[in-house]
Amino acid sequence: MDKGLLTYQSRKRVVNTLVSHLIQLHGKNVKSNVKLAMAKAITYQFPELDNEDGDAYEAWFTPGQDNRDASGFFEIRLRNVRQRDKAKSAAPSNASTKPKTPSKLATSSLDLTIDDSEDASGKVEWLKHHKEPLDQVKRYMRETTKARAALIRSEKAKPVADLIKLYPRLLDTEGMIDQDFRQLFPINADQLFLKWPKYLPKIMEYAANRMETVFAL
Repeated sequence: MDKGLLTYQSRKRVVNTLVSHLIQLHGKNVKSNVKLAMAKAITYQFPELDNEDGDAYEAWFTPGQDNRDASGFFEIRLRNVRQRDKAKSAAPSNASTKPKTPSKLATSSLDLTIDDSEDASGKVEWLKHHKEPLDQVKRYMRETTKARAALIRSEKAKPVADLIKLYPRLLDTEGMIDQDFRQLFPINADQLFLKWPKYLPKIMEYAANRMETVFAL
């Protein structure tokens, strides 16, 4: 841990260890109050991992509410453990004789394995609660570009306000939208800049129509 921050690999080991402990005690469907208590215990025992608002524990676990699923590092890990177990139990009995291929998530044309998704989900949770250090924010945003694009493509009806809540750094960290575009369309990135005057009126019109929804947050 450096300056109150866990590296990604260290945090992943901590999550895996704690979730394994929870599963041993409570099974794979751990009650919400138990996960919340564990999350709060982490920031209580290690206050350098907390933030000035005192809600950094939400990155570790946030209970579901208002038709929203629970989230956080613990929830993501438990969900993937259950998903893997379900995939194993559904596999045909002769699966061992067939070559193994990575499990895939339905992500439109973007190809993400379960491990990729767990990796990205953890970083998305971190980004929801941290605006700095800036270099880490930019790196995590870059590393979650494909997962973010896959979610937006697969849930086209999702309100813009919900996307902003899920990815707040898109708006309050300069250059993130441009970074996403360059990651997804490296060949066309400069073309967008050159043709910006042509597209600007349409973009501004779209933004104006959406403005009320975004500022209703």
